[in-house]
Amino acid sequence: MSARDFVTALLVAAERAARLARECRANASLFALLIEEKKADAANKRFAQDFKTLADVLIQEAVRHELALTFPAIKEHVQGEENNTFTNTLGEKVVLEVQATQEATQALLLRVLDGNVDAAAALASIVHQKIELSDFDVDGLLAQSFAASHAGAAFETATIDASTLGIWIDPIDGTNEYIRGALVEPQGGIFSEGLPTSVVLIGAFERASGLPVAGAMCQPFYPAPGTSITAGKFVSRHLWGICTASVTASNAKELIAQNHRLHRSHTADGSLVPVVTMSGSESDAIKAVAASRGIQIRATSGAGYKMLTVVEGVADAYFLSKGSTYKWDSCAPHAILRSLGRQGAVFRRPAAAAPTEAREVLYQAMDNPAIHSWANSDGVLAADSRAAHDTYAFFWSV
Repeated sequence: MSARDFVTALLVAAERAARLARECRANASLFALLIEEKKADAANKRFAQDFKTLADVLIQEAVRHELALTFPAIKEHVQGEENNTFTNTLGEKVVLEVQATQEATQALLLRVLDGNVDAAAALASIVHQKIELSDFDVDGLLAQSFAASHAGAAFETATIDASTLGIWIDPIDGTNEYIRGALVEPQGGIFSEGLPTSVVLIGAFERASGLPVAGAMCQPFYPAPGTSITAGKFVSRHLWGICTASVTASNAKELIAQNHRLHRSHTADGSLVPVVTMSGSESDAIKAVAASRGIQIRATSGAGYKMLTVVEGVADAYFLSKGSTYKWDSCAPHAILRSLGRQGAVFRRPAAAAPTEAREVLYQAMDNPAIHSWANSDGVLAADSRAAHDTYAFFWSV
């Protein structure tokens, strides 16, 4: 299949996910039914309380279904954050799977939604609706890479063997912010919290090597053009990238240059003031060392969103010392960082025997099954270039 068609399929799947996410919040009676407390064995250990939503499960299954229809050869290699069992308010466990028809999917959703016909019908309609490429200007999204990378011809003629790939899905990274629904204006191009930090993540990787090769990231709650976040008018914002032996392209390249002009501070000599995103839970020692080196630390929500800030150029890197992110969090942004052509990636802690080595996160196997399934157990450093990796790798030793 052509590289263009593959990226298009990821974008369409991400757009469907975004529409479901918006519908789940727009319907008040539905949103009240969505929240289900995660059991301790499924919760991220960094949070005392976490939440699982119908939106998470349904979006994941809709993306899985769509990609399996488009790429039958990888049907068994599409993986996601959530298991697809949801417990309704009556305590009934329902296995959510997209059915062959809209009517059958609606009937299954009725069991989850305690007979809420309107909500089940609305969701089933979005799951099965045909998404026209012109609806969200896919051609425009794909064309954005050509002006920045001059890779148009290669992108049009390159092919990709989907049968060799696996897919990681995070249906809504930043579930807590999605549920809270805060509307907070960005500072320096970065949202510290709120709906824009909820991101749909779809990443493709080579099953043989584990390296990511294509990714789509979508913010379902991005302020509509000409409006502020507090207006509450949202559109989908898509970022994508592909990096294979035959083609490297991304729509983030032009965006980075734009954000460097609009949102980044500069030193006296004209260079960018370094910015690194982190969790507020990082140690005081790490923050103190960063401050002593003139690095601005920006705390924000969501692992996926923190990596998105690096992809779009409002931050140079994202660092997390703990093993609390997962393959589904990092696969999509990792692929886009690789597509920028600067040896950027999501890196893992270097081995003790080779402290200066840049080791990329891999996606085909668990780091250490004894610790926690698909966690990035060594922590992560997402950097927009190899130079940025080398600049910020000192964090590992603090």
